[in-house]
Amino acid sequence: MTFREFIEQVGASANLTLPMTWLDLSEVELAQRFLSVANRYFFQTYDGIGSTEFEGSEFAYFSDFHRFWEENHEEILNARINHAQARLAAESLRGALAQHGSAVFRVNHNLHGLTVQQLAQVRFFTANQDFRKPPDDQFTIYLERPEVFDPVAVAEAPDDFLTSMGLNRLSQSDKRRDFAQNSARFLTEQGITAFEIAGRFGNDAVAIRNAITVLATPAMVRRRPTC
Repeated sequence: MTFREFIEQVGASANLTLPMTWLDLSEVELAQRFLSVANRYFFQTYDGIGSTEFEGSEFAYFSDFHRFWEENHEEILNARINHAQARLAAESLRGALAQHGSAVFRVNHNLHGLTVQQLAQVRFFTANQDFRKPPDDQFTIYLERPEVFDPVAVAEAPDDFLTSMGLNRLSQSDKRRDFAQNSARFLTEQGITAFEIAGRFGNDAVAIRNAITVLATPAMVRRRPTC
């Protein structure tokens, strides 16, 4: 299938046809034009695009897709719980637990004997970096250099944290820096370790989420597709 046939097929599903100015383009020119338009739709803002509200503040949409997603995400996702399938999954898990014990649910990473408190600290700072490529040897890094995960140090120098984790070579460094710094700020302002988060908020996931999002920067808010 050529690229032209591909986008014609995709367009036909939505009753769209190629613009007349695209008909005489070569395959390469057509791909360039398509990617340029797609990039503008998904990632570019402009004056007059409109705005959305989050936590009492108003922010411009970061793209036309952002606006579209806010208006239509519930219908698109159409999230539903299939109770029959959920029961089957629960029964399977119960059977596995009865046959093999709790060991069947344990993490299979090499945790180097770290305590649950130490593991919580590592994962609190690295779980939000697990997009595109997860951090390498995160537990080894803690074993050898626990100061890398000190929240005061991360809050003051988030780039040093990213470098220590080998994440500075990856894309979206501004997002990674925000996540690292705001995670550290959350712990320092609460005066707790990652392991103590649940206890501080009475094991209430909604309360934890609300407390964490208070620290979200405008840049992070603009990336939220459902805000």
